[in-house]
Amino acid sequence: MDNKLDKIFHLFRNLDTPREREVHNFIEQNGGVEQCVIKDELLIKLLSQTGDFSTSGKTGVVKGQELVEIRESLRAELSEDLDEVLARNLSRFEKLLKVQNNNLKSILDHIEHQGYEILNHTTKLDKIVTTTISILEEEHHMRKAIAPILSINFKDPVLQSIWNRMGLKGSVKAKTFVLTFRDHIFADSSDPASSFASPVGQSLYTPYSDDGHSFNNNTPTFSPFELSSDILQSEIEDQWVLQYVNVGHVQPVVEAIDEDGSGFISVKEANKFAISRPKGWSFLRWIAYWAEGWHINITNYRSKLYSIVQQMHNALLSAHPANRSYVDEYLNHPSFNRLEALLRSITPLPDNAHIDSKLTEIADSMTSLLERRLVLNLTEMSYILESPATVSLVAGTGRIETWILSLLYLVLSRHLEIITLAQKYVLHEKELGSHVKSLASIFSLFDDRIHHLESIFRTHAQQDLSAQFEKFAYGMFLAPFANREKNPSENTLLTFKDNKASLNQISERPNVKAAGGIIAIGTSILTMGLGPSFEFEDIDMDSSPAPEGHTPHPLEGVWTGQCIRTNNKQIAFQGFFHCAIDPVVDGTITGHGETYLGAVEFNGEVEADEDAEGVFLNVDFRIISENYADLWCRGQYDPKTEAISGQWVIDDDSGDFPPDDNDAEEKHMDLRLPCGRFYMTRTPASVFRFRDLLDGNGAESAYNMARKRWSFAIEAIRFQTQERLRSWSFLRARTAERRKWIELTIRRELDKISLGAKAQLSEEGKDELWALRLQMHPTNGRLYDSLSMYLFKRMSFNVGPYNCDSCDRRIIFGRYQCITCMDDKLSSQIDLCADCIEKPQLSAETSFAHHISHSLIRSTHRIHECQLASMIPQARSRSERIKASFRALEGKESKMVIGLMAHWDDKAIPLSTPPKCACCNQTVSFPCWVCVACGASR
Repeated sequence: MDNKLDKIFHLFRNLDTPREREVHNFIEQNGGVEQCVIKDELLIKLLSQTGDFSTSGKTGVVKGQELVEIRESLRAELSEDLDEVLARNLSRFEKLLKVQNNNLKSILDHIEHQGYEILNHTTKLDKIVTTTISILEEEHHMRKAIAPILSINFKDPVLQSIWNRMGLKGSVKAKTFVLTFRDHIFADSSDPASSFASPVGQSLYTPYSDDGHSFNNNTPTFSPFELSSDILQSEIEDQWVLQYVNVGHVQPVVEAIDEDGSGFISVKEANKFAISRPKGWSFLRWIAYWAEGWHINITNYRSKLYSIVQQMHNALLSAHPANRSYVDEYLNHPSFNRLEALLRSITPLPDNAHIDSKLTEIADSMTSLLERRLVLNLTEMSYILESPATVSLVAGTGRIETWILSLLYLVLSRHLEIITLAQKYVLHEKELGSHVKSLASIFSLFDDRIHHLESIFRTHAQQDLSAQFEKFAYGMFLAPFANREKNPSENTLLTFKDNKASLNQISERPNVKAAGGIIAIGTSILTMGLGPSFEFEDIDMDSSPAPEGHTPHPLEGVWTGQCIRTNNKQIAFQGFFHCAIDPVVDGTITGHGETYLGAVEFNGEVEADEDAEGVFLNVDFRIISENYADLWCRGQYDPKTEAISGQWVIDDDSGDFPPDDNDAEEKHMDLRLPCGRFYMTRTPASVFRFRDLLDGNGAESAYNMARKRWSFAIEAIRFQTQERLRSWSFLRARTAERRKWIELTIRRELDKISLGAKAQLSEEGKDELWALRLQMHPTNGRLYDSLSMYLFKRMSFNVGPYNCDSCDRRIIFGRYQCITCMDDKLSSQIDLCADCIEKPQLSAETSFAHHISHSLIRSTHRIHECQLASMIPQARSRSERIKASFRALEGKESKMVIGLMAHWDDKAIPLSTPPKCACCNQTVSFPCWVCVACGASR
């Protein structure tokens, strides 16, 4: 078996591309895969050689967290079980086979239908020939009935008739064929033997040159080929189509038939075009669809796709916080820039265009047929198109311009459903990432088509490339071809408004059933399943029941305490804790409690201190944590203060313990092994934050003990009262603490994984985090810390792949974007973090002259490129109005202010008095923040 596998691997190696061989040699030369993944320098070179770039989508060197994320992803792939990988790929392979079977079945059905028409056509021909021979043999007539000589055989009888009537032998100029064939579909209506009734009264083929002049009309004429009655009837009923076969509609019909773009229609192309029409469609209906019906569908899909993207951005505002970053990443994928360029390029039907109801029926029918086939294949693939080859298999081999909008509509409709689910459920972190690959695969084929068309158009040296792209496929390839550089100022994804179709018409999504007016979307559409939700369990702080006849012990009950480091009195190791000591039996201490890091257990011993005066007790116990270091504590219980104090050290099984009376040795030991002093009191954990007022560690150290106790009591009672009444000031203060804890903790975690990058957490931030750990109730601290780690893993801090142009740190939580320092395309700007907005020191590489007086946009979420086209002009306008209003108020020019601010978002807002804050209603001073998103100045 191993020998066979080696042969297979060797065979695969022979199929490697040059780039793959180069990468394989690089890995072997540098110590194998593991070494290339571990070392930053090798990993960066490996990514460069493979053509992979940063997760932000920018080319260049990856660093910091992006490099860590890539490394973790590679390690996860390397650690995967081979059997599981094969099983997973087997499932995908089976899906591909099902799609292939669906396509084959559709083709066979179509062939069977065409075969019936060909058989009917052949039977009619046999009848004509047989009758002619019979007449000659019986000599009833002196003249010969001659059947048409068919030098070229077509699979479609109507096309055969048209081709023969036009006297064509081989290829024909595409425009000539389309512009003149209508004159040869029907014979002279006055001839009762004719199969058609000619609308122009001529049956001869009169070809025209490109300049409109007639060719030498020596072309032989043929009598019309006799068609079966059902085909004939269908074609006669569709004479209305001929109004669309004219110069104004020639281009799309030519494109539909002339697939290679040569300008000539071959027999093969004509055959393929004719037999590709849907079952039950006449040839004329097929012509009508490409003449104008396709344009109707393109216009409708354009509106629908714009609507879907806008609905996605609306849904983003209500996304679950755990999903927000992943939805942002999805919507910021480069494929949406490609989509916008495609949609912007399309020339839609004019709003006032008159559309025949029969043509609309044809267009709708074609839409249904195409979507039905695509949905069948997409369902088999779970709407995941991992590669361009998969896209081709799902969509078929037809021209991409004929199906790309339908496919994008169906795929993006599914994505919108997933984003809708993201408002309620926590998605798997890779769910949207797996789906966005579908868009990348689709546009990869779209790019191939652009390159193919470009090579064709270059052969037409006398015509401009852009002009050819502009008139081809209603211009859908023009912007993707001509404007390959990013230009957010032209982005129309969020600014598009459909003037013709109603929102209800363009927002209908396929395969979504409505129940009670509410769109019913099930989680079964998720390919990765649901993601991990946030979980938090309360810890029971009740002591175990005492045995019968038990004598209460002074150590029993609830305690609150902390372990302070010797070398830094501001640091409580693992925060402060509270615990419940169970009934003490035979000098054994047991109990349980919690710190902000999680649950802990208490085990130890207690005995009377015979050397001390009074009822002093010596305690020796360990604080045991499942996930963190255990602490070994030794101390003494003082019945007067009802407190336990002593020394502690990390229990590393060495048996080392800090000396009792040598501070220097204790400090030296703390550098090697964390240690220090601990104390435990009966103070409730909720007001332990004010304990420093009693201990004299703060500003109250000069007060006498009575004043200290009075100060502590005031603060403790005020806090407990506000907590019980749930006052707004209390809730705001606690919310601010929670946010600060989460932000500082996430910054700390980023610093852990972004080695070598500039620190996110400053020294002041570290002190602030330690202070919070000293103040926060252990239950709240545990909740906040668990929430911090959960949100960190869900990348809630992400506001985009931007570095501060002043300090070069990655920007997280809040991005400050200068609206003055931007290029005309809005593709380059000055970005600052919160720490640098007051004193920006920009690098010499920047081309902008930023000044502190410039207005900034502050965003706590990612700003997408498609938002800039409307946001930046609005922000600039609003900024100038605000500045003008302040200048006018300072000069007491009320009339000038009213004139400047008369219309603010179509609402009259007089500012003859200073503006008020929308939150606290206080007078706003300059500088200030104004909401760009809200309808009025806020």
